[in-house]
Amino acid sequence: MRDSNLRPPLPRAEPRIRVLHEDITIDSFGWLRNHQDPDIFAYFEAENSYAEQATAHLAGLKAELGAEIEGRHACGGAPPPFQVGLFEYFQTHERGLPHPAWWRRPMTGGPAELVLDANMIPGAEVFYSLGVFEPSDDGRYVAFSFDLIGDEGYELRVRDVTHDCDVWRESGRAGRVVWAADNRTLFFTRERTDRRHHDRVVRLDVEVGSPEVVFEEANERLAVLIRRSASGAWLFLDVVSTTDSAPLVQRGAVEVWCLPADKAGASWRRIARRELGHKIYSEHWGDSFLFRVNDVGECWRLVRAPIEDPSPSRWDEIVPHRSGVMLEEIHVLEQHLVLLERVGLSPRLAARDGGGRVSVTIVPDESSCTVKVGLSAGGRYSTARHVFRSHKLIYSVSSFVTPDTVVEHDLAADRSAVLYQARIAGYDPAH
Repeated sequence: MRDSNLRPPLPRAEPRIRVLHEDITIDSFGWLRNHQDPDIFAYFEAENSYAEQATAHLAGLKAELGAEIEGRHACGGAPPPFQVGLFEYFQTHERGLPHPAWWRRPMTGGPAELVLDANMIPGAEVFYSLGVFEPSDDGRYVAFSFDLIGDEGYELRVRDVTHDCDVWRESGRAGRVVWAADNRTLFFTRERTDRRHHDRVVRLDVEVGSPEVVFEEANERLAVLIRRSASGAWLFLDVVSTTDSAPLVQRGAVEVWCLPADKAGASWRRIARRELGHKIYSEHWGDSFLFRVNDVGECWRLVRAPIEDPSPSRWDEIVPHRSGVMLEEIHVLEQHLVLLERVGLSPRLAARDGGGRVSVTIVPDESSCTVKVGLSAGGRYSTARHVFRSHKLIYSVSSFVTPDTVVEHDLAADRSAVLYQARIAGYDPAH
């Protein structure tokens, strides 16, 4: 039974006048914004203590619900590893520990090697959320970020795997990261913390230190993303709208810049200007840039342009705008162009050859499901990847009925194989 004598703690009132846009209000609890005030922590501790006492009679239900949630976690194996350079990276979860550890093994075979154990990070036993896990091409370094307090401010670190030590850390709010082809230059985004700060792209030589801001976006309605092409040959910088709530993995940008991945110290080149007034997503394929663009309709179209001059006057249309067929994503392998399309609620993957002709179409069994291409480290800012020089496309399917299922499709033979499917204790999809 709940103790009827319990009384919730009340914060002290300090009435202060606030004026905003000629609107005058009395704020009695503005002092709670001062995170340096020790009284705040005392008040929070009192609130927590009250909550524990007020819900003590629910301890049995709490344990029952916790056990049920734990029992519904996926079991029976781990998702397939993803490949970066000469290694494949995977996670293992030791029983009794809260978080999985990252391991790797050479693609040519050999013993597995521990890369990162989140359980060894001080504070991770209370809360831990992965931001990115991004190895360099040669495998010497791994850039990883994490949040230990739940405010989505991710601390970025660079680990020298060879010597098993962290060689650099960024205490600010780091976002996406990409490695240049020299295996020592890291680009990452530093997110604004309030309206007085700007989104920035930072370049870091991990062997020298001294990070340098190479791009800054002052417009608070715009944010900056950075990524590497599937071929690995180019880096792209996307300026995107912060008001765009579309759940697309490949968000259309109002402005795009590029940089050869093997010229980390060079200047970025703008290949799509915000003055054009439409959104665009870029990729690299062979001797061309590919652009998914919404300039003629909301369902988007796909064009190709020469790398030396990708201006709209040089665009060559590959896939026209089709009413009712949403072109959501583009993915490239060395000899295949794969489009993730959606007709109504139904997704499909259409693989095209170099001439733009459809060679393979993959339609999931369920009409309403989620399809994701590539394998991801699973962090908030992690991007999915696939092996570029391959005929095999890896994608996952999930729905309210089907647990996460990872499929490998051989585009040359037009044949699929299931690599992994999450098993949920006590769950039968047939029911």
